[in-house]
Amino acid sequence: MSAAAKEILEAALKLPPEDREQLIEELAASLPNDFASKSIEQAWLDEIDRRSNEIDAGTAELVDWSEVRERIAQRRARRAG
Repeated sequence: MSAAAKEILEAALKLPPEDREQLIEELAASLPNDFASKSIEQAWLDEIDRRSNEIDAGTAELVDWSEVRERIAQRRARRAG
């Protein structure tokens, strides 16, 4: 990672979670479609596997769809506000 990228990362890590999330989305959207990095794809597969294992082991915190829907609505309201 270049010095400039490290400096940007350090500044980004000081942002509130909502801003960091939006920054991640914007950066990911800026990548060319054919750049879908195999490491990113593998990271998602690893995360899916980890979560699946937690569910199977009974250690995952499961959330009802109604609560998830409410969280999404609140997030949208904050972004629009």
